[in-house]
Amino acid sequence: LGIVDGYNNTLINAVGDLHNNMAMSALISPSKDGKSRNIVVNLWDWNQAFSIDDGATWRGWATSEAAPYTCGEGGWGFSLGKSGHVLIFHHSDWWYSPDGGYNFVQNTFPGSGGLGLAYVRQAGSLTEPNGTVFSLMTGPAGPAGEFLVDDSKSKAEREHEEHVQEKLRLADPNYKAEAAPSVFTWLLTSENFGLNFTYKVLPDHLQTCGALAALGIDPTTPNSLYVLMSHCLAHSTDQGQSWGPCITAPGLEGPFMKDSGAFIVKNSKIMFVVRDGKVPLKTVDGGATWHPMTSLASLYPTPLADFKLELSWT
Repeated sequence: LGIVDGYNNTLINAVGDLHNNMAMSALISPSKDGKSRNIVVNLWDWNQAFSIDDGATWRGWATSEAAPYTCGEGGWGFSLGKSGHVLIFHHSDWWYSPDGGYNFVQNTFPGSGGLGLAYVRQAGSLTEPNGTVFSLMTGPAGPAGEFLVDDSKSKAEREHEEHVQEKLRLADPNYKAEAAPSVFTWLLTSENFGLNFTYKVLPDHLQTCGALAALGIDPTTPNSLYVLMSHCLAHSTDQGQSWGPCITAPGLEGPFMKDSGAFIVKNSKIMFVVRDGKVPLKTVDGGATWHPMTSLASLYPTPLADFKLELSWT
């Protein structure tokens, strides 16, 4: 690996020095011997890494296993509790493993999918999945509400175009592609831990609430699903078949952070939402009122500060 420093043509030898890598996600499952954990890591740049001993060694994938190497440049992912069900997403593709990362199956969305994830828990569990998984997807919709695919370009051409646009957006947050189609947000639903998904466009009143941010499920209440946009939090009581209006409650003020870690539901009473450049909000009464977490004020010295939240189930 050679790196150009941007000021001359001298290549810096970076072999053995991987400071240019970023770990996008770490997907953790119990190992086969039950004594340690498997870890699948998405690396940008360029690919995936696999450990079966808590990261003490990194073995990659054997030729007899199905590696997710086709994911290529980075991506992101989620593990579902300690079940061994693991999902990786990148643009319009996703990879599913039922066995803690040893073997992956690759599938393709019609649009850009895997944008956030939430899953229904087994009865009595705060962490373990029952098989129902939700995610989000963006892309154009046709007049009948079906996904509109540009058949004038091949899948490879569309993926390359999306890859180029992603880099331009990273360089300029205000970038918008010329002739970009109207983009809608779709709810993805799986009933087999993420092996397959069906998709349904979200209702019109949620399509004008800014960029999508996150999904959240109340693990203590059946059928309770939330979707967070940059300017809206909405609730469904039938697992996304129908949606209520944007919640208007005292203190619930955005803009909300556009990230899969921007919304956390602990139970039917306690929830957290992360905002752009402002301290997060917390509710302890099921969303009737929201209050800023002022103890975190020192972390937000400027409007540019952004943090994600994680919640320990213990």
